[in-house]
Amino acid sequence: MERLWLAADYHFPGTYSLRIPLSSVNNTRVMPAPGPGTVRLALIRTGVELFGLRATREDLFPSLCAIQIRVRPPAQIAMTPQRLHGYKWSRKQHTPHLSLITRDMAQTSAIMTIYLHIPAHEEQMYRMLLHTVGYWGQSDSLTTCVAISERSPLPGECMMPLAALPPTSSVQPFFLCLASEFRHAHLSWEEVVVATPAKQEPFVRLDLSLWPLLIQRRGECTLLTWCPLPT
Repeated sequence: MERLWLAADYHFPGTYSLRIPLSSVNNTRVMPAPGPGTVRLALIRTGVELFGLRATREDLFPSLCAIQIRVRPPAQIAMTPQRLHGYKWSRKQHTPHLSLITRDMAQTSAIMTIYLHIPAHEEQMYRMLLHTVGYWGQSDSLTTCVAISERSPLPGECMMPLAALPPTSSVQPFFLCLASEFRHAHLSWEEVVVATPAKQEPFVRLDLSLWPLLIQRRGECTLLTWCPLPT
């Protein structure tokens, strides 16, 4: 089957907060860009909005589970902790009470790129999906697609699982965090989309992933600057 790489460029018009998996809801750390699992879920949601439930389940979903996804983060990202009013649930009193929470917020004027390695005959369908995505994860991570082209990712420019890094390579001083990915390429629609009381196991796995971003600390703030990973 003939395949091609589609590259979709995205702009974040404001601050965004993509929560790192397993981070505390009361002291949330954020990712510089969505992980592959988040990208797949966003495209499923967008597919339902564009094509309807049945077409997404039967036509899009099997392909979307199987394609390769690469994520190139923006060239510069500033991360700043913000203190917000929130609610915590009291188990003793069984009521929520007002509390102070900390959430990292990211901001960038640079472009993020999502690469999809897709079957050539599905190019138009994926172009429509990529153009229509309006946010990643939750609606506090709004985004706009500014361009789509046919090009492949360059070595070292995208996030990669730590396990895929050459054994002699150093992870310092690059940004490192957990990222979600689908457990395997043959998941069923029910495993991913249908809510059941008790699923056998999660449909996503968490990979410790390295980002091509150098870390600079400036007080409470963090500045991430793009730099290719060793390959």
